[in-house]
Amino acid sequence: MSRPDVLVYIDWFSPGFRAGGPIRSMLNLAEQLAPFVRFNIITRDRDYLSDSAYPDIQTNTWLDFGEKHRIHYVSPERCDFKGLKSAGHEVSYSKVYINGFLSPRFSILPLFIHRDERDKVILAPRGMLRSSATSLKPLKKSLFYIFSKLFDLHKGIRFHATDEQELEDIKLRFPRAHVRMSPNLSRPMTEFCQSRKELGSLKIVFIGRVAPEKNLLFALKALNKVTEGKIYFQSYGAVYDQGYWKSCQDLSSKLPENVKHTHSDNLHPEEVIHILQGHDLLFLPTLGENFGHVILESFMASRPVLISDQTPWRNLEIKSAGTELSLNDPKAFREYLAALLMMSEEEHQKLCEGAYKVAKSFCEDERLLTEAKALFLDRRIEPTYPDSIIPLIDLVAD
Repeated sequence: MSRPDVLVYIDWFSPGFRAGGPIRSMLNLAEQLAPFVRFNIITRDRDYLSDSAYPDIQTNTWLDFGEKHRIHYVSPERCDFKGLKSAGHEVSYSKVYINGFLSPRFSILPLFIHRDERDKVILAPRGMLRSSATSLKPLKKSLFYIFSKLFDLHKGIRFHATDEQELEDIKLRFPRAHVRMSPNLSRPMTEFCQSRKELGSLKIVFIGRVAPEKNLLFALKALNKVTEGKIYFQSYGAVYDQGYWKSCQDLSSKLPENVKHTHSDNLHPEEVIHILQGHDLLFLPTLGENFGHVILESFMASRPVLISDQTPWRNLEIKSAGTELSLNDPKAFREYLAALLMMSEEEHQKLCEGAYKVAKSFCEDERLLTEAKALFLDRRIEPTYPDSIIPLIDLVAD
């Protein structure tokens, strides 16, 4: 049986990595579905927030991507209707897979390009319909929703929801939409890593772009109130919002003497697991994630997490894998940090084991791959688990 061809639009892709989750989601799909689907990927010729093209990569032509897929890196002057349409028409495809919802070039233009073949189009919002995402630049986004309704941009297409919350978000905006559920896939599982935590000391890491939705400032405010012990806080992420970063810098300079904060712009995806294993905790008080790859990667690295309750990952305290807390209760975050600070290595080891168990159960569940294949192969899969990643995560982690 020959593999179907799927035409993919995504703003940023490998070897880029600074855009975070959407790149990892698409890369995991490409790696795990390679035996079943051939992806023909159209993307920018440079990374997120970069003014330079990738070195030693030919642009505006189709290239092999790995052993199974193809990729077309588009230069800025060709990132228009004519250029994208021309690139797509150079390959055959049975499906069109659009990553993202609000990108003018790689979400909106493709909908116009493929207006006459809407039955082939699958759109993955990648969390852009969550209330936390729509609350940022609300006027601009409201105008786009009006524009999309006026031109019936999303009429007749299918949506890809990765969890129950995203399904609800889609249905709220598009009540008559046809939605397929398929949770995000993971990278290959890693080996367990023992705890190396010291009593009275805590090594914390934050990984995410520097923007309001990732909430680095909230993390710094929480740490500003922890005056006991020794805390080493390392944050990684591209600076998306300079004004927001200035606020983070100002607060960082005022942290108590027992808290040391350093920041790095770049962290290559292949380094993430290693970096997480070198810390005791991932701290990500995000305003919202439709999946949160770095959260799963922390579990894979055998490290607990302190996150908000605005992600699909639930009941973490029951699983001894960390905790998820309401952003309306900053005191709870401070108390958890203080408690973790005074944990012994033996106590922390139990959290590491719980985190690793969550990752192992999720990554090794074959049902996730079955659902992902069904998304592109037009197979109707009768789920043997609840039609939602939220209870699914609870099921496989128990």
